[in-house]
Amino acid sequence: ESNSEFHALRQRMVINYPPMDQVRKFIAAEAKGDLTEDLVNEISSNVGGQLKNLRLFAHTIQSHRSSGGAVGQGTESLTPQQACQMLLQDLVADSNELVLRTWDRLVRDGDDATNRLTRLKRALRFLNMAKIIADKGALPRQSMVNQVFRPAKGASASEIEDYVAKGLLAYCSPPIDGTSNNPISVANGELWLSAASPLIRRAFAHLASPELAPSHELALEKEILKLELQNRDGQLSRRLAEQSARIRASAE
Repeated sequence: ESNSEFHALRQRMVINYPPMDQVRKFIAAEAKGDLTEDLVNEISSNVGGQLKNLRLFAHTIQSHRSSGGAVGQGTESLTPQQACQMLLQDLVADSNELVLRTWDRLVRDGDDATNRLTRLKRALRFLNMAKIIADKGALPRQSMVNQVFRPAKGASASEIEDYVAKGLLAYCSPPIDGTSNNPISVANGELWLSAASPLIRRAFAHLASPELAPSHELALEKEILKLELQNRDGQLSRRLAEQSARIRASAE
């Protein structure tokens, strides 16, 4: 996964990560009883089939088991259970930071009013996209375009590719367990989108949570309305000034 060419090939071929049962069996086999079943399930549901993170957990388990719970000079003695709990917390925090950093940049960037209006509208689309991904997990790319981008005048679905490049979204295969409403979508070449990982989906859910999303939406909509009114007032003032200048010129 650290190889960009391999990652690009995975995206082009639309290869899914290993299924959850397989991930759970891998973690349990590596743990050899050193992790509780609850932690194995929590790791599996959050990390999913990302090989890089699965190898990281395997290494953490092995290193803390072989050292008897004391890894590195001056470090706190940790059991494999404790070390994996800390690692999972760190990975969740990193994913939350990636999503919130993207959100903050959209909300805060933009010097002039026009550029800021564009950024705020994009931030609102990002929030709507986060809601959809958090709720559905995966959906056809065209459905995302129809729900988020097509209703927004001037919006570009190329934003999706930007989020794929930033590791927030990924292309995936449609469900093959009977949950898809269109079982022949693979044959038709339909592209599906999901969060780049279960960790990112969890971070999207945090951003789109009932505790955060309504206040975010309200603040954005108020600011967008204010900037749109300012833009219209500015355009009206310019037209009135131009009209006055033409009247003065004709009077002379």
